[in-house]
Amino acid sequence: MFWGEPVAALAERIKQIRMAAKGYGREIGFSVSLRPILGSTEEEAWERAHATLEHVGAPFGGTSAARAPVMPQSEGFARLRKIAEDREIYDKSLWTGIARATTAPGNTTVLVGTPERAGHPRSPDCPACLRADPRSERRAE
Repeated sequence: MFWGEPVAALAERIKQIRMAAKGYGREIGFSVSLRPILGSTEEEAWERAHATLEHVGAPFGGTSAARAPVMPQSEGFARLRKIAEDREIYDKSLWTGIARATTAPGNTTVLVGTPERAGHPRSPDCPACLRADPRSERRAE
C-alpha cells in the first residue's frame, strides 16, 4: 500500500518491488490511498482544499505556526514527510498542504481538482489512477 506520492516516484517504487517479486516468481498488486477534494471547477476545488487546511491545521497551530512533533514512524511515513517538505503540489493535482501542516502522519496527501482532472482513470496527473494491478493496461513498468 502506498499513500499519495508523485506519479513518477510511485511508478519507480512499484517497478522496483515488482522486479524483486519477480525474482521469487511472484506477481503482486498494490493499492494507493489518497484523499480527494473535488469541485465543479479547479478554483472551487482549491478553495475547498485551503478551507480544509485551515480547519485541519488549527489543532497544530494553524498553517503557519509550529507543526505537530514528528514522530518516528515507518519508511513510508518518512517518505511522505520528505515529499511534503520538498513541494506543495506535484503532478498538477497532488497537494501536500495537509501533510505539511500535520507532519504527514499517514494518508494526508490530497488530489485536488475536478473529477475529470484529479480522478480520471486516464489522467497522467492522477497517482491513484496509475494501475498498480499487474494485469492493468496502465501499469508502472
